[in-house]
Amino acid sequence: MKNIIFFCCFFFVGCINTEQKKIQLINNLKNDIANDTTFFIEPAKAEELRDLYMLFVDEYPISLNAPQFLCDAAKMSAHTHDWYKAIGLYEKVITEYPDSDLAAQALFTKAFILDENLNQDNKAEMLYNLFLKRYPNHELTASVVELIDILYMSEEELLARYNKKR
Repeated sequence: MKNIIFFCCFFFVGCINTEQKKIQLINNLKNDIANDTTFFIEPAKAEELRDLYMLFVDEYPISLNAPQFLCDAAKMSAHTHDWYKAIGLYEKVITEYPDSDLAAQALFTKAFILDENLNQDNKAEMLYNLFLKRYPNHELTASVVELIDILYMSEEELLARYNKKR
């Protein structure tokens, strides 16, 4: 019995060490990117970091870091203009971690990408309205209402609205 308990403890500690090592690897690459004085993230490094985040989540889906790492992977995908990959990663946060504090941000950002980068206004509007239904008191609610209001405006209409508010 003592051998089984020892083995379980040894195995558990080994898993934690492996998880921590992967987090350290991610942090090292993230710091390398952040310390770049050019403020330009090379697409290859962004993709490498995204892949590390995704690999971590695949290996440790119940980790407390999983929702954040998925959002970070989505940001790296957006950085390289891989909009559909970013949307898929945000969707994973929304569906697999619905109770996470990041689920609202993921839903907002997914809608925003559809709106601003993919010109899929109908889908964006549907998601913005879903956001309002799920998170009526969220700090982004006012922004979502404004985005819905301007969603179908032309550039001329947006400019006129902006000038009117000034």
